[in-house]
Amino acid sequence: MKKTPLFKQLLQAQNGDELAKVGIFKKFLPCIKGFSKKLNYEEAETDLTIFLLEFINKINLKKFENRSEGEIVIYIHRAFKCKYINTLKQLINKKIETADLETDIMCCDHYAEIESEYIFYLLIDLTDLQRKIIIGKYENDYTDIEIAELYGVSRQTINKQKKKAIEKIKSKLSLEEVSNNGRTII
Repeated sequence: MKKTPLFKQLLQAQNGDELAKVGIFKKFLPCIKGFSKKLNYEEAETDLTIFLLEFINKINLKKFENRSEGEIVIYIHRAFKCKYINTLKQLINKKIETADLETDIMCCDHYAEIESEYIFYLLIDLTDLQRKIIIGKYENDYTDIEIAELYGVSRQTINKQKKKAIEKIKSKLSLEEVSNNGRTII
């Protein structure tokens, strides 16, 4: 069977031909861009490009001497898919570790460390969960979904508790204004 153009390019690339490597890179650039978009982190495209260049050197071309170009493309695409899955697992594990660390920080009465006594004063009447939600939402810029995941409750629970907390804070502020003739004094 005749050797395919991709097989010849791979052989040349393994022998140090930089133009052959560039040609292979261009051929698989849509694949690289697609997987890097799915991974959604800044260096994903660079990491996948490096993976391709390393993979070119490692591939056992003897297996593909009598194979069609399509079979070689499918093999390389599957290698990209495996790399994508492994990278995704690593990213998920990093996010879990980060979430655990952030949970530890937020669970240790983080509100007591807030410098402003006024904010502490406003949060003191909230339940523990409500305080954590308000601090997570407005101090740490977490979404309701992220907060729900941190505390193992539903997004609806977070939303309800957030609304209750805001109402308590508003009520406290309005009572304060009335009692101080419009001046806020602590």
